[in-house]
Amino acid sequence: MVNIPLADARPGLKIANHVYTPLGGLLLQKGKVLLPRDLDILRAFMVAHVEVDESPMIGRGESANSTAGDKSKPASVSALELDASPIDSLHREYDRMLLLTKNAFQSVLAVELPIYELRNQLEALLKQLKHYNALTFMPRNTKEYDYLYHNAILSSLTSYQLAGWHGLPQKDWMQVAFAGLLHDIGNTKIDPQILFKSEPLTEAERDEMRMHTTYGYQQLRKTSAINEGVRLTALQHHEKMDGSGYPFHLVGRRSTFMLGSSLSQIFSMR
Repeated sequence: MVNIPLADARPGLKIANHVYTPLGGLLLQKGKVLLPRDLDILRAFMVAHVEVDESPMIGRGESANSTAGDKSKPASVSALELDASPIDSLHREYDRMLLLTKNAFQSVLAVELPIYELRNQLEALLKQLKHYNALTFMPRNTKEYDYLYHNAILSSLTSYQLAGWHGLPQKDWMQVAFAGLLHDIGNTKIDPQILFKSEPLTEAERDEMRMHTTYGYQQLRKTSAINEGVRLTALQHHEKMDGSGYPFHLVGRRSTFMLGSSLSQIFSMR
């Protein structure tokens, strides 16, 4: 184990101890093999040094040049092959969730949501939650037009995590996860030419976009195996304390009460 400046770190090295942000949050776990993206993250959080295991391909008796000259066994590839990173399992279950969510959202206007299939895959994904970092996780395959589905899954994971951090009973966490997963489902009823428009929206188009909260609630009213709190989350997630939110433009304590009602429904109705 050696402590090296971040400038000397390279992909393929394995972290020997947890790496924390300057504020004390866990950034990378012990045993993580550094990837190019990880180095970018460390630089973004201004981490100056990292403790790493010495590369098995570059020992104290070998020179870096001699290893670099052996094209058949590059150090970084060998380290990655030897390390069965748990992040792979997270990505695998995430990709399955992405495919299921995409198919479910695209067909929701014609058939009922496959809520039990979504729950089963969501449970499989949540089993990998200990490897999920809301600040640094990046899906492997991202496309511009898949934003709705990625946002749904990431909101679900983070909502589930927040429910645990907030100290809610574990039996309630899955409904919170569903609220995150389905909060924007009303966007499936918005004209794609409006939803993906790159230019500023007209006033009429903005009004139509704001309708996605109502559309979502209407769609989820037909969905079994979720409670009213999940439906109200789709309806109210754009309300704001100052009254500038929608669809009800509620102000102050009334806004808090309505949003709180959503949460209480999530936690009490099953």
